[in-house]
Amino acid sequence: MAMGGMELRAVVEVVVRGGGGETQWEAVVRGGGGGGRRQVARWKEATNERWRRRWLVGGDDGDWCEAAVMTTSGRRQRMASIGSFDDRNSAFIRVTRLAGMLGNFSTTLHDTRDSTLDFCGGNLMAAVNPLRRLVSCVILDLDGTLLNTDGIVSEVLKAFLEKYGKGWDDRGAEKILGKTPFEAAAAIVEDYELPFTADGFLSELNPMFTDRWCNIKALPGANRLIKHLKAHGVPMAVASNSAKANIETKIFYQQGWKESFSVIIGADEVSVGKPSPEIFLEAAKRLNVDASSCLVIEDSLPGVTAGKGAGMEVVAVPSLPKQTHFYAAADEVINSLLDLRPEKWGLPPFNDWIDGTLPIEPWYIGGPVIKGYGRGSKVLGVPTANLPTDGYSTTLSEQASGVYFGWARLSTRGIYKMVMSIGWNPYFNNTKKTIEPWLLHEFDEDFYGEDLRLAIVGYIRPEANFPSLEALIAKIHEDRQIAEKALDFPLYAGYKDSPHLLTSPLQQNDQNDHDLFL
Repeated sequence: MAMGGMELRAVVEVVVRGGGGETQWEAVVRGGGGGGRRQVARWKEATNERWRRRWLVGGDDGDWCEAAVMTTSGRRQRMASIGSFDDRNSAFIRVTRLAGMLGNFSTTLHDTRDSTLDFCGGNLMAAVNPLRRLVSCVILDLDGTLLNTDGIVSEVLKAFLEKYGKGWDDRGAEKILGKTPFEAAAAIVEDYELPFTADGFLSELNPMFTDRWCNIKALPGANRLIKHLKAHGVPMAVASNSAKANIETKIFYQQGWKESFSVIIGADEVSVGKPSPEIFLEAAKRLNVDASSCLVIEDSLPGVTAGKGAGMEVVAVPSLPKQTHFYAAADEVINSLLDLRPEKWGLPPFNDWIDGTLPIEPWYIGGPVIKGYGRGSKVLGVPTANLPTDGYSTTLSEQASGVYFGWARLSTRGIYKMVMSIGWNPYFNNTKKTIEPWLLHEFDEDFYGEDLRLAIVGYIRPEANFPSLEALIAKIHEDRQIAEKALDFPLYAGYKDSPHLLTSPLQQNDQNDHDLFL
């Protein structure tokens, strides 16, 4: 593979079904180019059941790849070839042996491009680990996975507990995450020594929650994922530890959601909620699919435990910050639904990424430039224009951490391209979620106190930690290059004229001192 050239790849999938007695199967993947030939991967297993393995292979224009399946005797049963790579499509090879029908195979080809996978230059090669098991349907949790209910829960509990001289904090949120309403109520009553039973506590709180469900917002990437799966005919279910009536109330306010789900199931419809696998097994039953063909997407540890207990593949999207290390049981942990790659699981890929950027629903924010941690210019060589966070904590909670880009306007200087990070900056381990924009222009002097307005129009990548400061700096400059190029595209360039950037702060109907506007 030429360094810096087009990175082309093939996904090679081998599926074998045993046909009676135990048989030693062997799958071999080979590839080459320019007259050369080399083995890419080899995998053996003795089984009388079905097994499936996938490998990712990268190559250059004109390179080729093939897969072969052999039995114990070494007799080749079938070889399927992609042929040559080209600069438009990658190929997916499926070699399937049907039970009891030696040599009866099928091959299907379709596009499986995935721009996030890393390859090494110089040789045709495969990913070190096989890709994940293929799935045919998706089961989603609701609260904290699709909907930003955590903010509403915190708001209600904070107001309620103040009546009793108590203060709600993040430690309380950790204790109730993923629990059924009754379990969460019992934990709060006990921890805060409230004069209620769990049922009495719920009776007091439920009307307060019901009044707020109409204001609940979808989490970043949720609408995109639901529309994508529905458009491609992928069956979906919602399985939540909430009661079914509450689930339906919350979904009612999300346009197009109710008709997108084939199954909606609540904890009150099973004998016990998560972390028991029962709710996911019941969802698979109602979908009329095997549990092993389901992908679960969850934000809580009880949900991950339930999904794995049901024998399903599980993607964790932790809703609480800095919790990734607790989710080792999940098959994959992602920062937000914006980072989900369905093709890793055999589902149709998104096709909305543009040169390493993802268009998002634009959002806007502004405030006076303040002094930050002092590490932008001094440590990283990247002069960021920090914004205060006190006035827009709600907005921060609604946005996934990661690297974004867009346009920035300084009230007395003009409009500039901008790339920015949102989050805790894992390398420096921030204690607060921050917004750190980098205006892509060389300024001769500081501009602390000047009004800064941002139009955030696209997403680049999730937050990540780095092995060294040099690696972090290199990635930041790569993000800059991506943003600078993307902001010349008409799709993004049009937002430079957004009235949110051009209007004077005094002309806005501001809700707080930091001029938050959405």
